[in-house]
Amino acid sequence: MRDFESKIATGGLGMVSEGGEFADVVKKILFHEMEYNEEVRQRLIKELGDVMWYVAFTARNVLDISIKEIIEANIEKLSARYPSGKFSHKDFMRKEQKK
Repeated sequence: MRDFESKIATGGLGMVSEGGEFADVVKKILFHEMEYNEEVRQRLIKELGDVMWYVAFTARNVLDISIKEIIEANIEKLSARYPSGKFSHKDFMRKEQKK
């Protein structure tokens, strides 16, 4: 695998696989009667940390951008999408009609 392909594969696949591990715990809490306690909270924190590691890796090594810049771009995108500052059905429908 070439260097770029290796980096994007590491980042992209790492994010979704670790996100899946986080989601699996959430599923067990919601649908399989897993008790949400401090141990489970710590497991979620660790899984989220793994997700964040891959986000940071991808930001720096694939996109050449900082986490701060990604957050700022996301805030700009969401501000345009939800001008009232929060999700509303009206804002959502307005955007859908423009598609």
